[in-house]
Amino acid sequence: MAVGVGSLEEDGVRGRLGDRPEVSVTDAFGKVWGHENLFVCDGSLHPTNGGYNPVLTIMALAFRNATHIANTI
Repeated sequence: MAVGVGSLEEDGVRGRLGDRPEVSVTDAFGKVWGHENLFVCDGSLHPTNGGYNPVLTIMALAFRNATHIANTI
């Protein structure tokens, strides 16, 4: 069974970054509110994927979050 590219696309925004748990899933560094050691470091933090390839932004967010995690543990 062939799978078309369109059936694999994801629109992102599953783990919204924010400064309050009432309006976001994670803090500014991808730490999930209410969970001690659970971080999101992938494309679900990206606010939108419309019109361009977000891979460099996703990689930069993951690197930034990983650096923060390494410096705080």
